[in-house]
Amino acid sequence: MSRPITVQPEPLDRFRFGDTEVLMIDESTWPIGRGEHKRMAFDAKACDILQLVLEDYTVPDPEFSQDSGRRVFKLLKGDRDYMANASKFARRIEMSDKVECGIDDSSLRKTIYPYVSLALTVMINAVKNRDSQSA
Repeated sequence: MSRPITVQPEPLDRFRFGDTEVLMIDESTWPIGRGEHKRMAFDAKACDILQLVLEDYTVPDPEFSQDSGRRVFKLLKGDRDYMANASKFARRIEMSDKVECGIDDSSLRKTIYPYVSLALTVMINAVKNRDSQSA
């Protein structure tokens, strides 16, 4: 007897952004499949850390109201720039309450740092592009 077909949960929301379809999901609508629980747990942890990084590397835009939520990037210099390399990033995240202290930081350096670094670079480039088009 064959296995029943897995019915995937519907996403919270779905919309198109240019040629790309964007699906909004949370823990209740995660895809069902082999290894999906590990991948989604990693995404949740990495997004939580990305939020911390964005709070450190952005400030509210003074040209707009505080309620707008619009932020501008502030580049940190010297020792404060913990995104300069993976080891500084791991030390900074270990000081926060996002991970347990004393655990091996290799996952922070090898998997989460590249994810967060790429996302931060994409966001900085998007803001620069937005600002150059509006000027």
